[in-house]
Amino acid sequence: MHGKDRTTWYQINRLANLWSPRSHIRSLRHRSPKVQTESAAPTIFAYWDGRDHAILTEMIEAWREHFPKFLLMGDHNILPLIDRYFPMYIDLYEKIRLPAAKSDVARLLALYEFGGLYVDCHNGVRDVEGLTRLFTCLDDYEAIFIDRRLSFFPRPPGEHFLINGPIFSRPRSELFMILARQAFANLAWQQRLEKEYGYVSYDVARLTGPLLVTEMVLEPGSCTRDIRADFAGRIMIIPEETAPVVRSLYNAYKTPSSHWTARQLAEPLFEPVYQPMPISRDVRFHNLFQAEFRTARARIRAGIERLSSEEGGGPEG
Repeated sequence: MHGKDRTTWYQINRLANLWSPRSHIRSLRHRSPKVQTESAAPTIFAYWDGRDHAILTEMIEAWREHFPKFLLMGDHNILPLIDRYFPMYIDLYEKIRLPAAKSDVARLLALYEFGGLYVDCHNGVRDVEGLTRLFTCLDDYEAIFIDRRLSFFPRPPGEHFLINGPIFSRPRSELFMILARQAFANLAWQQRLEKEYGYVSYDVARLTGPLLVTEMVLEPGSCTRDIRADFAGRIMIIPEETAPVVRSLYNAYKTPSSHWTARQLAEPLFEPVYQPMPISRDVRFHNLFQAEFRTARARIRAGIERLSSEEGGGPEG
């Protein structure tokens, strides 16, 4: 490759490397303040990017039955935080087309500012007493992450795959500011690519979601086994199988075609949708590789679910 082709190749491949924790990670010199669990109720919240909450009524009522101060945050809560900490990214945030990516950023900023517990809108309460006990653990840990269940994401013993909802946190944990900074950097690079080339394949999980969290919280080179030295003794990881919050309980708002995993396959991440330029060989190669990779991953996961069903466990989402 020569000239512009070489430059384009480096630009496209930088997309895969930009989210690496090495680019923005820095040492945490100060611990965040401990949560006063007895004197003040911790914040429990979800995020929704629309004004109509009718489809979430069952979820909201269920959470408020146990935690009356449960909050459903929106952009009116998040934009002031972006203006305070990342004012250069307000326009970028407002141009994001996929709500999942906005939600990823929103939870990081809200957890930094308020602490407490973030839950996805499909999450429900499994064990109220267990959930309350985990809040007391924030006296000893800055953050608590959930390890994805092995039946959904098989991996060798001792390896982790952290999900980014639910998450427990103390307020002002620098970890979440670092995660937010990296997420915005990744989004900015994707926006730049789309302005130049039109649709360029991407993965929300890598840009802003659970893969970003996993790679930044866990030690590079440890095969996702060890927590980073910066965070040692400050982060708790619990298995999803025993977590007091259950996933995929309220799915009324979900449809296969509207899920981010489907939309990202062909839809640009940002407004406006730019008319694609004559696409370069490197962009075609990148998009083709990503499509083949996702097809192979889906085929493997379908095989795992089939085996689970044959063994009597049933498929899990």
